[in-house]
Amino acid sequence: MMRLAGIAALAALMTASTGVAAEIKLIGKFASWDAAASGIGKSRTCYISSLPSKSKGKYKKRGEASITIAHWPIRRRFNEVTVVAGYRYKKKSEVAVLIGGTGFRLFTRGERAWAYAGDDAKLVRAMKAGASMIVTGISGKGTRTVDTYPLKGITKALAAIGKACPRMQSKRGRRKKR
Repeated sequence: MMRLAGIAALAALMTASTGVAAEIKLIGKFASWDAAASGIGKSRTCYISSLPSKSKGKYKKRGEASITIAHWPIRRRFNEVTVVAGYRYKKKSEVAVLIGGTGFRLFTRGERAWAYAGDDAKLVRAMKAGASMIVTGISGKGTRTVDTYPLKGITKALAAIGKACPRMQSKRGRRKKR
């Protein structure tokens, strides 16, 4: 059964991205990763989501932190990584991500962070090769948080959403048979 928090993270991302609340259907659970889809046909969107296994920080109040990776076939966007902090990030701050010895920077807006253009695929490759991911952010009040996400199961979860939301073949790229 999918964790309620995983469903909430996916539903919040879908609603924030499209402005429309959609029913989310579980595709599967892969270790600490939940895979789900919403929509039908060409407008289908697929996601994987996980919660941190460990969180550190001297905060008094914090919402749920999560990470989501989405496939949007209709938009031709795949492996789009979103980190949700559970608080509003400090304006103009960056989030530091560490996987093994490889570091990444994400830009922030509100309580979400995303990879810079062209970095999503690199970040996802590192996640697939790693055992855990450490995400460090700073809240609007200056509180430093460190969340650790287990990466076990991510490869199978990504394969499941890749099958459920495949890349659409371009009509321009097809040749007519004679």
